[in-house]
Parts: sequence; C-alpha cells; structure tokens
Amino acid sequence: MSRIGWERVEDIETQEEDTGIRGRLLLLRGAIIVVLLLLLTRVYWLQQTRGQELQTLAEENQLARILIDSPRGVIFDRNGLPLAVNEPSLNVTITPAFLPDDPAERQAVFERISILTGVPVTNTVQQQ
Repeated sequence: MSRIGWERVEDIETQEEDTGIRGRLLLLRGAIIVVLLLLLTRVYWLQQTRGQELQTLAEENQLARILIDSPRGVIFDRNGLPLAVNEPSLNVTITPAFLPDDPAERQAVFERISILTGVPVTNTVQQQ
C-alpha cells in the first residue's frame, strides 16, 4: 500500500493471480483424492467382496482339456495292410509352480502320475 491507502495496480493483479492458482490447485488436489478413493474402493470390492469367486474362477482356468481330431484316415499298403493308423495320444502337462518344493514329495507326484498313465517315471519327466 502506498502512503495514501491506495494499492498499486501490479500488486492487485498479482493477488488475483495467486488466488486463481490456489483455487485451481485446491480443485486438482480434490480431484486426485476422489480418484484415489475410487481406486481404493474398487480394490476393496475386488478383494473382499468378489475375492473368493475370482480365485475359484482362476483355479478353474488353470486346467484345460483340448481334443484334437486327426485330419487323416488309415493308410494301407498295396496288400491291404495298415501302414499308418490313428491311435489316441494323451499328454499330461504339469505346471512346475504347482509341484511341491520337497524333492521327495515331488517324486511321489511323478510316481502317482506314472501309475495313472502307465508310463515309466523316466519317460514322464523332462529335465531342463
């Protein structure tokens, strides 16, 4: 303020700009808080309300049964004996993350699979 009580024009414009910037920053802070609250609410809803349902769906999604039809028929030689026949082939795939960490328990799983499939353990495990 000057001696008479009047303010300079430059001081008034600076004060108005500061008030406008502060208002915008306050609005931005409020918007950020609202977005974060919405995200936290969504995370809570997914974890607490639908967590068990989504976990069940994920576990069901881990197993897949794929049937592949062979595109050809039986191939015979000139004497009528079959050269190539279609026989069903079954593959078992194990995700290593689902196997136990203990080597003895892991070996027991391999032996159980060997008994169920009728294939020796040495043929069932591919070492990497």
